[in-house]
Amino acid sequence: MPKAEELSPITNKSTQNFVSIGRISNTFGLKGHLKVVSSGDILKNLATPAKVYLGNIESDKNLTQIEIQSIQKKTNDYILFFSTVDTIEKALQFKSKIIYI
Repeated sequence: MPKAEELSPITNKSTQNFVSIGRISNTFGLKGHLKVVSSGDILKNLATPAKVYLGNIESDKNLTQIEIQSIQKKTNDYILFFSTVDTIEKALQFKSKIIYI
């Protein structure tokens, strides 16, 4: 399990502060990389390392804070590598999560 900081439950007021930048669609390879469908141009311009939050504001009680180490642009999506995710088993727990900044 990655060492990630869990945040306290998000209230309706605090959700205004988060912007969705993509959704994790699948794993990529065996070393913990994740395939992401971007919500716009933010991923293209995001400097790494960057702290982001994973989860779903509408259904999760907690978001997980994690650091993006690298971003690679592929044809229609992006490949992200997170600092604490180094195996496919760790990556699988983040499948279908939304990425917020």
